[in-house]
Amino acid sequence: MKTWDLEHLALSYANILDIDNLLGMECLQKLQLDNNIIMKISGLKTLVNLTWLDLSFNLIDEIEGLDTLTKLQDLTLYKNKIVTVGGLDKLCNLNVLSIGSNKIANLEDTVYYLKNLKNNLQVLRIDDNSFLKTSDKNHKYYCIALLDGLKYIDYTLIEQSDRDKAKDDYKDAMNDETGGKEESKEIHVIDQDLIDARIDSTF
Repeated sequence: MKTWDLEHLALSYANILDIDNLLGMECLQKLQLDNNIIMKISGLKTLVNLTWLDLSFNLIDEIEGLDTLTKLQDLTLYKNKIVTVGGLDKLCNLNVLSIGSNKIANLEDTVYYLKNLKNNLQVLRIDDNSFLKTSDKNHKYYCIALLDGLKYIDYTLIEQSDRDKAKDDYKDAMNDETGGKEESKEIHVIDQDLIDARIDSTF
């Protein structure tokens, strides 16, 4: 088989620092780059047929460079240095996402971001992140409540009893589609109206 006809390429434990030399390998469907020293996601834009990408156990701090991978179904970024979740907006076929054991600081922002994506996310691993030390929420139930399509959380099957408890515990969050952003906007408008009316100083 010629190199450019490969559908599966495994480059685990290869001391890779930069992702390159993949031009002409558009047939790739599965790419393993786990357990390397990759710091930045790059060099993947031509791999438009990828459905499975493993970048676990690297040094990546930002999710980027994935916009052209619209066929991607399974993305593993376990055990990196990611603080904020983003860069997944174009992945409309994403079904499995592993972002556990990173440095994700805000559970609420992460879940609202994932909730607003247009994909088919059914499996999410998000455990062992920094928000566990600061959030007062049960991250599993919070994810279950807001991410309707989930079937597995941290690779545990979601039972109906879990869904019922999650919806009961976080019904307020479920009703707040904007995560509080709309409320802030409304307050801003009211304040501006007061200023325009020259009566803001009366409060």
